[in-house]
Amino acid sequence: MVAFPLSCGILGDPCLWVHEDKHPLNYDPAVDEDHVYFISDTRDEVLCLDRFTGKTKWIYKLNLKFIVPRTEIRYVRMIPASKSLVFNYRNKIHSLDKSDGRPIWIYSDDRLLSVPTVYNNEVYIGSMSEILVLDLETGELVKRLSVGRGIVIFIVVQDKHAFFTAISSDDEGKDRFKDLVCLDIETGETLWKRRYAANSAPIPVVDGPHVFYIDRFDNGDDVLSCLDAASGKVVWEFVHGGPIVSAGCNVDYRCPYVDADSVYASLGEDGVFRIDRATGKLDWQYQCSWASFRVAASANQVYFTTIDRIRCLDKAKGSLQWEYEVWETFHPPVIKGDHLYLADERKLIAMHIKSP
Repeated sequence: MVAFPLSCGILGDPCLWVHEDKHPLNYDPAVDEDHVYFISDTRDEVLCLDRFTGKTKWIYKLNLKFIVPRTEIRYVRMIPASKSLVFNYRNKIHSLDKSDGRPIWIYSDDRLLSVPTVYNNEVYIGSMSEILVLDLETGELVKRLSVGRGIVIFIVVQDKHAFFTAISSDDEGKDRFKDLVCLDIETGETLWKRRYAANSAPIPVVDGPHVFYIDRFDNGDDVLSCLDAASGKVVWEFVHGGPIVSAGCNVDYRCPYVDADSVYASLGEDGVFRIDRATGKLDWQYQCSWASFRVAASANQVYFTTIDRIRCLDKAKGSLQWEYEVWETFHPPVIKGDHLYLADERKLIAMHIKSP
C-alpha cells in the first residue's frame, strides 16, 4: 500500500488543518469537546486551538523568570477538567481557565514530579514520598498521603484507590527500583505492591476490575500484564520475546489501549498486538518497526504512528486500511469523535477519520 503525503487541500485527503510551529512540540496534545491544547516547549507557551478549524483561541505564556532544572520525568500530560486545564510543567501545577487561558491557580513545589490526575473535584499529584491532593477549584492543599520512600509518578485514581508507579533506591542510592502500588486514598493504607523490571517505567491503565501495564526486561522481552485491581494478583501475562530495543526508542511511558473485549499494545520492535482481554491470548499482530509507544482506537479502527507514518488498522482483523506520510514523530495519535490529532516535529495535524 502506498503512503501518500498528508497535505490539506488535496481532494480526498483526510487532513482538516495543520498548525505550523517553529519550535518542537515535545508533548502530546490534549483534546476536549471543542478545543485542542498543546505546549510549545522551547517558547514555554500553552496554546488553545479550535479543534474543528485550527484557529488559535488563546495563548498562555508560562513566564518562567529563571531556568528551572528539568527533572527526569519528561512526560507531560494536560488534563481538561470541566472548566479548567490542569498540568504539571517544570514542577508547577497550573490550572488555566479553558475559555480564555487565564490562570486560576498555580501550585509550586520543586518535588512535584508526576503527571496529575483529577478525581472527584480534586487533583492528585505525586511528589517525593507522598501524594498531594489539591482542591480543583482553588488549588488549596487538601491532604497529603504518605507512600514511604520513593518518587511517585503516573497516578490513576478509581473507586477510592490510587494506582501509581513509584521509583525508589536502596540505602546506598545505587540500585533503583520501580513498583506499581495500590493505595486506599481514604485511609492512606498501601493495599498491594508489585515490582516492575528495572528497565522500564510504564503507565498503568485501570479499567474496571483490572490493571494493565507493559513491562520490559533486560533480555528484550516485553510483558503485557493484567492484574486484579483489588488484590494485585496476576490474571494473565502475555510475553513477547523480541530484540533488545534500538537506541533512541522510548521504553518508558508506554501503556496499552483497553476496551471491553481486547487490549491493544505496541510491543518490542515488532508492531501492534491485539490480545483477548479475558484470556490473554493473541488475536492478531500487525508487524512493523518503530510503532508508537501508545496506540489509539475508535469503534472499528486502531491508529498508531511509526517514525514518519500515521497508520490505520482494521480493529477486527489487524489489516492495514490506510497510511499517510508525516514528518518525524514519536507521538501517539489522539482520537476525539470523528477527528484524529497528531503532533509531529513542528506541526499539529487534525485529520477526519471514518465515523465509528
